Amino acid sequence: MGSSRVRSVLGAGAYGLVLVGLPALQLYRALLVNGVLSRILGSDAGALLPVLVNDARLVGPLLLLGAAALAPWRWPARLARPLLLLGVLAFGVDVALNRLLQRRLLLGDVLRFGGEVRQGITLLEPLGHGVPGGAWTVALLLAVGLVAFVAGILLPPREAGWRRFLFRASLAGGALVLLAGLLVPARPGFHQWAYRNVVDANLPRGVETPYSPGFAEEVARRASRPPAVRPGANRRLDVVLLVVESLSSSQSRLFSGLADMTPRLDRIAEENVAFTRFISNAYATHLGLVALLLGRVPLPPAGPDLGESFERYGRGDSLAAVLKKAGYRTAYLATSNLAFLDKGRWLRALGFDSIEGHDAPDYASSNRLAFEAPPDAALYQAALVRVRRLRAEGRPFLLCLETTSSHLPWTDPDGTASTEERVMRYVDAQIGAFHDALRASGYFGHGILLVTGDHRLMAPVTPAESRRFGTSAYARIPLVAVGAGLAPRRVDAPFQQADVIRSLECEMTEACPVDSWRGDFLADPPVPPVCVFHPLVNERELVWVRCGGSEGLVRLDGDATGVADGNIPAALVPRVVEAVNSWRIER
Repeated sequence: MGSSRVRSVLGAGAYGLVLVGLPALQLYRALLVNGVLSRILGSDAGALLPVLVNDARLVGPLLLLGAAALAPWRWPARLARPLLLLGVLAFGVDVALNRLLQRRLLLGDVLRFGGEVRQGITLLEPLGHGVPGGAWTVALLLAVGLVAFVAGILLPPREAGWRRFLFRASLAGGALVLLAGLLVPARPGFHQWAYRNVVDANLPRGVETPYSPGFAEEVARRASRPPAVRPGANRRLDVVLLVVESLSSSQSRLFSGLADMTPRLDRIAEENVAFTRFISNAYATHLGLVALLLGRVPLPPAGPDLGESFERYGRGDSLAAVLKKAGYRTAYLATSNLAFLDKGRWLRALGFDSIEGHDAPDYASSNRLAFEAPPDAALYQAALVRVRRLRAEGRPFLLCLETTSSHLPWTDPDGTASTEERVMRYVDAQIGAFHDALRASGYFGHGILLVTGDHRLMAPVTPAESRRFGTSAYARIPLVAVGAGLAPRRVDAPFQQADVIRSLECEMTEACPVDSWRGDFLADPPVPPVCVFHPLVNERELVWVRCGGSEGLVRLDGDATGVADGNIPAALVPRVVEAVNSWRIER
């Protein structure tokens, strides 16, 4: 087949795919969004028409760009082709993220994660299981298909008949779709993030608005007053902080009553301290670690999101630094690749004495899952060795553990595709075995174990979750505390990930900072924070806040930041807004 014939086939195929595929994707996304929102509501959400109309305002122009790309005018056609390609790819990836993670394609996330190609390929492992070359073979096949599509768009068919047919079809289709998008009314609905097309989802909405210098200086001045300090309990116990990937309350019988995927963790919680209203301050792992290890609610800083990850949220006094001042040894063990988002460098900056990731010698013989991580069992075996070594040094220690096996896509330890229940039961069994090994070693006579998640599962909230948890369903994760001096009990007061540092500082060191925005869940009785916070993943200008029995949404908008909705008491609103502003300004 000659080169001109290949070009014609690729071009006709690519433009035909655009002509048919864009409206098909538009309909698929509308059905997908309506299904997700209907499951949340428990009845038909009526989102089909609004999503179709909003997406028509994107699909129509893309089809018109397809017509322009086939037009006989040289320079307009050359300009239209890359714009068409960019738009089609953005729309397709956005729909895929909608389907897999209930996330939108946002430019900041593209800049943040787009360079992590190697780690992205590891997420294809279940598809490549049993195929020679595994995930890399799948990635290669996908890349070949993508290259063929790109070549077809940039090198359209030369035959006049094909070009004329595709030009007319794209022009007519684009005009009709765009006209429908402009003329058909579409009522606004709840969860606006789901209705917007991918371009609209990336338009500025306030979170990028900078604070004026004078306003920022005044907020920083008020926030600079050093907190009062009272004596701490100075118990100097060993601490193991276990952060389990995507561990969610919805998976637990004890913490939700909705499923029974974590029977071992539930039994441990029943025999020790269970915090039933624990809130994740994050919607992604790196943000959960910011909350847990820095004690910060990871609110997006003012200004454009240029793809920074950990460095966006400052440093300050980390959990490692606070306990090192009290004479602790500190270590961090993970199974993931710590080069991802430069996590290893960030952890070193936090002051950990030792840091190990996927390439630790303990994992040399293990098979690999997402992020090149060995299964959780390998992490716990390595952790038990570290506990013995650290204990032998005669100083109290902090050991942070970060698991990976429950990261999407659901994958069995042998690398095969699986289900949420099977994977979580494996994860749960390993938590139970680790707890039992610590108990058998006598660890709980001189140490405590904290088990929690990095964020709620990246999946749509179910109707049952909405009924059980209300608006906090997106943020509910377990927290279990086990160890010396902790009497078994159930704590129903609200706490959050950012409370971990203060709780451990007050319990394990001589000094306890007085901070009403940070709770102390290890106190007797536990002291909850004034409010708990959860930034929304798809509407990043909004922060969900619960203060006692009231809740609301704070809209981030520079100097005009304020409470946009809810029933937070009027007397508390200025304090909430001041806290949010100071955390965003104090970097």
